Amino acid sequence: MNRMIRNALDSEKQTIYRIWKEMFSFDDQGFTDYYFSTLYSAKDTLVYEVDQHIASTLQRRPHMMKLHDRFVACYFIVGVATLPPYQNKGYMKELMNSVLEEASYKCLITCLQAYDPNLYAQFGFETLYFRKKYQFHRNDFPRYKTDGISQMVSEEDLLHLYRQFTSRFNGYMVRDEQYYKNLQHQLEMEQGYLYTYYKDNELQGYMVCYIETNRLIIDEIVYLNGEALARMLSYACKQKPFISLIVSEHEHMEKLLPNAEVSTFGAMMVRINDEALFEECFGRKAKPLQEAFHDPNKPLYIHEVA
Repeated sequence: MNRMIRNALDSEKQTIYRIWKEMFSFDDQGFTDYYFSTLYSAKDTLVYEVDQHIASTLQRRPHMMKLHDRFVACYFIVGVATLPPYQNKGYMKELMNSVLEEASYKCLITCLQAYDPNLYAQFGFETLYFRKKYQFHRNDFPRYKTDGISQMVSEEDLLHLYRQFTSRFNGYMVRDEQYYKNLQHQLEMEQGYLYTYYKDNELQGYMVCYIETNRLIIDEIVYLNGEALARMLSYACKQKPFISLIVSEHEHMEKLLPNAEVSTFGAMMVRINDEALFEECFGRKAKPLQEAFHDPNKPLYIHEVA
């Protein structure tokens, strides 16, 4: 049996696309088509080859994170998949070890979103970033004016607002205007929506939404103040009777939504690739991880999908 780990070839894009369509069909909703039409790159893709067949694959996408007021290079791992005939043979373990060895000299931090966090604990990943979901009925939310809310989009304005919003946080992913161009394409393919709130020609809020029958899911909401937040939520209540609002665990909506059903879930796992370098750069211990990332004045906001 011939086995090897290597970078994907440009000619293998369709093969890897089909693996994603098979392995992530339960949670696709158009994301795979978007990813391969917009973000996929063979140079960012590793494969585990067995007898000239791709058994496992993953993507490592370079990102920049703002952590403790410094820009830090990181990998964001997506598309971790092994075809059924090759599962439980240790191939993915070898592939992960390979990409983490590479990460140890290319970037300081590696992040991933895990369907099963237990699979990644063995590689030193810990769930560090949590999100809260508020579920409520439109009748449980007071009515506010919705003047100024539309689907008008300016990538420049969205980026400026994101930078203002994330200045309150620590550990957030750095974005650019291309990110927001890609986001609009992603929402088109996933049948999602981006609503914006302008006041006096200034963007003060936006929300990324998806619709499920009688429910509106707000997957990301960015706002300058309470007025922007209240107006956008009021607009959401006009669209569907049930609302699911997903925010970081540090955004406390209880006063605004006292009757909402609230749950918390792990949203991002993190690994420090070089603990000695981390300690030298930041002057703090790399373990425990929660303390390494802790800032008493700025809570974590590691929110990114690809």
